[in-house]
Amino acid sequence: MISKRHKRRLVKKEKEKLLMGLNFGVNFGLQRSEQEIGQVLENAFDCAQSSVSSMHNDSADALSVVESGENACGDNLSLLENSRISLRQKLQNWRFQYNVPRRSVDSLLVILRSEGLKLPKSADSLKKKSKFVIRTVCPGTYVHIGLSQQLEKIASSLEGKSEIYLDFGIDGLPLFKSSKRGLWPILGKVANESKTKPFPIGIYFGPDKPASLNNFLHDFAYELSEILQDGIMVGKNIVDVKIRSFICDAPARAFICQTIQHNGFEGCSKCTAKAWKIGGTTVYPTCRGEPKTDIGFKNRVYPKYHKTTVDPVSELEKLNVGMVSQVPLDPMHLIDLGVTKKVLTLLIDDKSCSKIKKEDVLQLSEKLLSFAPYIIKEFARKPRSLDEVKRWKATEFRQFVLYTGVVALKGIVSDDFYYHFTLLHCAYRLLSMEENYESNLEPAKAMIDDFVNFFPSIFSEKNVTYNVHSVLHITECVRDVGFIPTFSAYCFENYLQHIKRIDNNPSKVLETIYNKLQNECYVLKTVDVGFQLSAAGVIKCYKTKSFELTAQFPNNFCYTKTKVAYVISSFVNENGGFFKGKRLTNCESFYKMPVDSMKSMCIFTAAVDPNAEEQLVPISEIAYKLLQLPYMDSFVYFPLLSSSKNVL
Repeated sequence: MISKRHKRRLVKKEKEKLLMGLNFGVNFGLQRSEQEIGQVLENAFDCAQSSVSSMHNDSADALSVVESGENACGDNLSLLENSRISLRQKLQNWRFQYNVPRRSVDSLLVILRSEGLKLPKSADSLKKKSKFVIRTVCPGTYVHIGLSQQLEKIASSLEGKSEIYLDFGIDGLPLFKSSKRGLWPILGKVANESKTKPFPIGIYFGPDKPASLNNFLHDFAYELSEILQDGIMVGKNIVDVKIRSFICDAPARAFICQTIQHNGFEGCSKCTAKAWKIGGTTVYPTCRGEPKTDIGFKNRVYPKYHKTTVDPVSELEKLNVGMVSQVPLDPMHLIDLGVTKKVLTLLIDDKSCSKIKKEDVLQLSEKLLSFAPYIIKEFARKPRSLDEVKRWKATEFRQFVLYTGVVALKGIVSDDFYYHFTLLHCAYRLLSMEENYESNLEPAKAMIDDFVNFFPSIFSEKNVTYNVHSVLHITECVRDVGFIPTFSAYCFENYLQHIKRIDNNPSKVLETIYNKLQNECYVLKTVDVGFQLSAAGVIKCYKTKSFELTAQFPNNFCYTKTKVAYVISSFVNENGGFFKGKRLTNCESFYKMPVDSMKSMCIFTAAVDPNAEEQLVPISEIAYKLLQLPYMDSFVYFPLLSSSKNVL
């Protein structure tokens, strides 16, 4: 809450600025005395403060718009400072910046209108609706938001770059449980700028996916072709724009490439391997076929792979997109929701030949649940029981295959099953490490080959489906695009859920979404790196761009550049910064096969000696944040993959 004393100071400060030169008449549409100005500001404060407080919002933050442009967003969002922006637009910007509830804005507008200001009665009328065109794309409709418009919004974060690479995501999104109608958004993201978020370029809405791919992509492809040719203006410089990849799940990938679906006999998007049927299931071979190439795709060398449609040549091909090399397999759907989910399901499925006993399933679930207190804040979810495995999200399967699975499974499953699982675990981690993924390509490829080759003997031949076969090609995608996290669909999937949460009018879905998205900002907030202090000046934590360390369990384990692990007890903010901590002892590899876990991936077991002496270590020596998991009488430590390249 804002105290009365602090409010008076703010109002006095703002009155002085207004009277010293701010063109109040231009901003508010009329001239007022000093007393009237003060009364308007005070009334606005009282109303907005009480309304926002009733909705459990932070009034002090939300109404900081009356303070000067000293705040990070003050230059753009201050309601009373920038005379070039109308009061109406300032209020609208303020509402979206702080997510102020509609009721609070309506209450504020009543006060401002009572003072004679020319403003609408409701929050919904604040913004003048932008003009846009909805065109027919059978069997639905399409609205084009614009790639150029979205790139202009993030231009400030692109300064200093000579070229940018764009990723695009296209996928279906069901909106209603009681209707088949859904969205097919076209999303974009700057691949070589981590400060930006995905943004919408165009949105289709209809009872089924677009009947014509080229009609659906027409506006997008036309605009993109111009941008690729001319570049974009950032400040006073022209920045070249290039396409890096199109990231889609298997059905959407087949749609944009106009090829047969993944359950077809020649549905592999990377090789010419032919599938067959076993009891109604499409089964793929455990080896690669002849590699498909961009030139071969363009020349239609694979006739049974291409669909005979009304669009024999897609708009993407006209843009010279590599329809094989620039359309990678998505790791989220392929490995996390695909292979990992299949392995876990077969492990507990009654009809599976690899099923473990019920008491073992119960023990495995108890192990996973026991890990919950150890999960660090960088993970969105804590482990759940296998009873809910069908409801697990993609991030939970990713957490299992990369971190918790190798600890939880040990001692419960057979040695053959455990070794088979570690093949996938090791390959996935090696290809997700930014600093040396290129040198890991060959060893990871060998592990994946073994994983797929052993799959029939562990789970039976009928379970070698499209995803299992396609894992053979993940190293090719890493070679063409980059390490795994950079071309995963997680960022696009998260944004799709954001679109889904928009309060839609069923009769005007596209209009509602378009207007709601007009004021969105696609530049991420700057992370304050270094020591974070409390109001009392006490160090709360130490932040980098990719992780946060504290002096409290479980977020207080780190690994230094000198290859020493520590448990942190406190921080010292002097001479560049230090941490105090005890060194972990008896560090050993957790497993030796298929690779030495400590030497290759810094995964090790260690003990915490409570009697060890604390050491003072420079904060700049930290290389990784560690996840600690209990194992027998010791602990297993995993480096957080997002911190594998620690750059402040």
